[in-house]
Parts: sequence; C-alpha cells; structure tokens
Amino acid sequence: MKKAVVFDAYAIISYLKDEVGAKTVGRTLKDVVGGKLHGSINAVNLAEVYYITRRIGGEGYADQVVNSLHEWGLEIIPADHQLALKAGEIKAVAPLSLADAFAAVTAQLQEATLLTGDPDFHVLEGKIKIQWLE
Repeated sequence: MKKAVVFDAYAIISYLKDEVGAKTVGRTLKDVVGGKLHGSINAVNLAEVYYITRRIGGEGYADQVVNSLHEWGLEIIPADHQLALKAGEIKAVAPLSLADAFAAVTAQLQEATLLTGDPDFHVLEGKIKIQWLE
C-alpha cells in the first residue's frame, strides 16, 4: 500500500507564497506527481485554498490554483455525512477551526500523514500522524 499524505490549506498556501515549509511541500508534491505518495485534500480545505487565493490574486488565480491541485494528482475528498460527523467529534473536544477538524479526520480515516505548519494541530499530536513544515 502506497503511503498517503493529506495537505491542509496551510501547506498549500505556504507553498504558493514561498513561505516557511514551501520546499517541504514542493518535495511532497513531487512525490505525489511521481506516484511515490498518494496525496489528497479535503473539499473543505480546498474551499479555504480557493477563497484565500481568490483574495490574493482574483478569480482567475484561484481557478488556476485549483486546476494545479488536480494536475498534481491530489484527490479531492468530499465532505460527506461520515466525514462531517467525525470532524464534529474532533471539533467538540479540540480547539481547532472546523476546516482543521476536517483535515485531521481526513488524515485519520485515510491512515495518512497530515502535512501542515499550523500550530493549532499541536493539540492532536499523538492522535494523528503529522509532518510539520520546516
């Protein structure tokens, strides 16, 4: 079984803005494109990426970013009934945003590593696998 990684919006935005961790995200995306890793992003986190990039560069830029995510081979995980309830469970006990709860539960259900630099996820260390951006 191929190793899996879930990207949260923080990781994608860090990459796009060439911020701390951009090189780690770039290497991970290269492994996804090359077929060494299975990469995914939850639909809720995709919405975060979309609205942030739209604010930064307009609708055309946001559309281009979304197209790039598809071209890079990231699977878009729908926010279905099961995922919503599981995210709600995490949100009920952890001080995370709802979008972060969706990222965490996506990683958990896929038995994947969550790629993030968002310090809010420290509350879930030991409960999910996290690769921190450096």
